Amino acid sequence: MADSLVCSAGSYRAITMAQLRAIAPHAPDSALDPLNAAMAHWGISTSRRQAAFLAQVMFECNQGRDLVEPGDGPRFRGRGAIQLTGRTNYTRAAGVLGVDLVAHPEWAADLRWAYEIAGLYWTWHDLNDAADDGDMEHITRAINGGLHGYQVRMEFYARAARALGCAEESGGARPGQR
Repeated sequence: MADSLVCSAGSYRAITMAQLRAIAPHAPDSALDPLNAAMAHWGISTSRRQAAFLAQVMFECNQGRDLVEPGDGPRFRGRGAIQLTGRTNYTRAAGVLGVDLVAHPEWAADLRWAYEIAGLYWTWHDLNDAADDGDMEHITRAINGGLHGYQVRMEFYARAARALGCAEESGGARPGQR
């Protein structure tokens, strides 16, 4: 059961293509390097953090296949692995990443920036701490504003935990821990 998975707190290891396929079989091959770069850059460095991050982004962007969402206006619509929306958020992310996402909002849907933006959002919301606590409900609420797709996110988490070598023990991903 996904709610009973515990992941180790070891140092950062890049995920492999075999692990990505086990987690998200439909993710494009080109997602692997940007995912690893973003996780390394933003301190998503333990198997527990990686499992939580991958579960969320693979749900949010349909396994890396949908990096642009309709609506929210044509220029600053939701883009990226965790949807960046609105001029204010594009401006804020551009300032941190050093890339002009305001002049070129379409870059947020480029794989290189899509996962960097997701890692930045993850950091802005202190989601490494929530992942360390195994609080997938808090993470889902921070990313989604509610619990939309929570069961599917937990299925992604279970696959990620297995692929990353997490042990099944009590005390893993738990709702409402924070």
